[in-house]
Amino acid sequence: MAPKNLHNLKKRKRSAPPASREDENYNDEEQIRVGSNYQAAIPELLSRPENKHKQRPKSLKLWFPPKKISEIQLNDYILLSKNKYHYDTEQCLGLLYWNKYNLEKSIRDLSNFSPHPNWSILDKSNFDFAFNKFGKDFVQINKMLPDKSLKSIICYYYLWKKKKTKGLSIKPVNKLEHVYANRIQNGHSDKSSSAKSEPDNMPFTTTRQVC
Repeated sequence: MAPKNLHNLKKRKRSAPPASREDENYNDEEQIRVGSNYQAAIPELLSRPENKHKQRPKSLKLWFPPKKISEIQLNDYILLSKNKYHYDTEQCLGLLYWNKYNLEKSIRDLSNFSPHPNWSILDKSNFDFAFNKFGKDFVQINKMLPDKSLKSIICYYYLWKKKKTKGLSIKPVNKLEHVYANRIQNGHSDKSSSAKSEPDNMPFTTTRQVC
């Protein structure tokens, strides 16, 4: 068998094609192919596909100057919103825009969406102290919070109670009794010692259910 296999191997070598010059000059090392022969043919842009899922603007328009309301009417509406219902300018204008510049409807809605006044950290702590001492005697609590109306105290009580059931109520300050004694002796609220009011993240707070 060995001589026959050797004969077949010699026959294959004879039948192999002769090596070309390119094969002889072939280099195993990597080369950078530069020139027009190596450039890819890129077709021209025919058209851009339409984006059917365009993102809508995330901003929300809350106000646009109306043409059917005079400046005097607008100023009177703003003054009423601020003085009687404690709205700020942005809130009352937002309500008017929501009602499509209907002044009568907006005035009726002022009492329904009256924003809850901001309570400072000291005010909240004073309420905790007064409630622990007097319970639901809001008249006595109001005497210890002279800068708050009775309606505001009752409204805050329901919000405070709701948070307390969820474990979110503010713990009373241990040194509050000393601060309270100074306020009662002065006969008025010590605004200089009160902390800054916490920001109200909600532009509108409905008080119909609690007041």
